[in-house]
Amino acid sequence: MKLELNFPDDFPRQLIDMLHGLHPRLPKGYPAEFISLDKAIGRRVAENVIALNDYPAKNLSKFAGWGINSHMTQNIKVNHFLKINNMYFWDAELYRSKDIYQIDYKEDSIIRLPKNIELPSEIDAVIQEDDSRLDLEDPFSYKVLSPIEKFEGVIKQGSIIQQDECLVQKDEKINAEKVIVLSRSGLREIEVYKKPKIIIVSMYNYDNEEKISEECIYVQNILQQWGYDDVGVKILKPIRLEHAFKSEIEQKNPIINPALTSSQEQFTDEFRVLAAEYDLILVCSASSSSGGILTLPKLATFDQSSTNSPINMLTLNEEKFKVFRSDHRSHPINKMEKILDTQGHYRGLKTHTIEDKATIVNLLGDVDDIAMTMNVGVRYILNRTDPNFIKNNFHRGFIKNYETTDKMQLLFGNYTQDDSGKFLIDIAEDTGNHKLNKFTYSNCIVVIPSQADVSEVFFIKLY
Repeated sequence: MKLELNFPDDFPRQLIDMLHGLHPRLPKGYPAEFISLDKAIGRRVAENVIALNDYPAKNLSKFAGWGINSHMTQNIKVNHFLKINNMYFWDAELYRSKDIYQIDYKEDSIIRLPKNIELPSEIDAVIQEDDSRLDLEDPFSYKVLSPIEKFEGVIKQGSIIQQDECLVQKDEKINAEKVIVLSRSGLREIEVYKKPKIIIVSMYNYDNEEKISEECIYVQNILQQWGYDDVGVKILKPIRLEHAFKSEIEQKNPIINPALTSSQEQFTDEFRVLAAEYDLILVCSASSSSGGILTLPKLATFDQSSTNSPINMLTLNEEKFKVFRSDHRSHPINKMEKILDTQGHYRGLKTHTIEDKATIVNLLGDVDDIAMTMNVGVRYILNRTDPNFIKNNFHRGFIKNYETTDKMQLLFGNYTQDDSGKFLIDIAEDTGNHKLNKFTYSNCIVVIPSQADVSEVFFIKLY
């Protein structure tokens, strides 16, 4: 499945290339699952959602007023009115525990109803409380003075939602309002893109259960901000140089600490378990130059076509990150999809392959570098089913007199909004004695294009 994003014409070419380079490293297709409607808010639907039933199932009152059987008013003429002998009041009847729908509404009866209430079967019209056709001035002789049309003041059965109508388009996100609409149409569960099960892996030698690195804590916190609440941290030490380790052990070197590294067998077994259980594995490590993550594509449980080349994130010090895929965890699914033209006419079928593989992302560098990778690379991985990913995440702002280089840059910055709604950007250059905490003093990541007169730029908000 090719990358399908709507890029603005002036979107930085290098950032487009980065996303095009990242996309094929991910598993093919987008796994889906069925979930109950009450769990669907915030999820993106994997297929068009079709109404099961008409709505409303019964006629409803269009406004608060008097419900009446229109048939009994059709013989009304000048000086020949209809006398009302029975008046019912919705609230009063319920207060007395009377079932509104069990009352016998005779031809000389009316009932005062709230708005949007299912009408009793004998009631087929509703008029306003102050309608001039209704004379309620004489308490001993209530009268209807003119004929009332059938279905006047009524929301007719099936007039809002029709069975088989498309209520939510594929890739749209479910909100509270859509849940009500879908519920009205008889739906109790819908098909949404699967929410990945995520684990953070710490490959820092000195991390332990009591002391987790700030890089892992940051990743855990930002995922929580994005709605992934139950993400844990697994400690897995980098692979040791086995022959050197054994030699030092034989020599009884007192500074050797086996807890700082893993054996090849232990490392392989741990990752096999993680790849089977989790869909996205975020590996935090100081460097990829010494063991561990570089051996992942060579593991039997990993997709041997996974490239070992890094992805350039174009951060301040050009740190990079790597993306791998596990091997198949179950058989791929081939899914047929209709091809429609711009007018909605059928033009054929296309086949999509959906792979069940874990995605492993190696996050390199310090917290600043990982903040860049998380907010650009991992944010895309988690939202790649959104065709409007660029529009929903990259905003336009204005910057003054910033000097560009021969390549695109991703820099920390601060945005403010003026009275006209325009975003104004400052680059967080001088942080005094807090150079390691530049992202702490920033609220966005700014995309600075290469060799251009910069006035308007794209930026990502740090939520």
